[in-house]
Amino acid sequence: MTERQAYFIKRLDEITEQYKLTKKVIIFLEKYNKGNNSYLGPHNEVRNAYDHVMKMVTSKNDTDEVERQYQGA
Repeated sequence: MTERQAYFIKRLDEITEQYKLTKKVIIFLEKYNKGNNSYLGPHNEVRNAYDHVMKMVTSKNDTDEVERQYQGA
């Protein structure tokens, strides 16, 4: 594995951990709210983060761009 690939995988793993935590929070909010409200803000942020992750994937050979997209995600 090249250094760039290792860097990309490391960043992707970090985002994956954030996603898992966020997913748990969203599920908690949906399960325990009394008014059956939908929380659009968190869903929109997950969607925006996904866009940054996909930009990371398409730029996986450019470490600077991977870092910019990681910060955005």
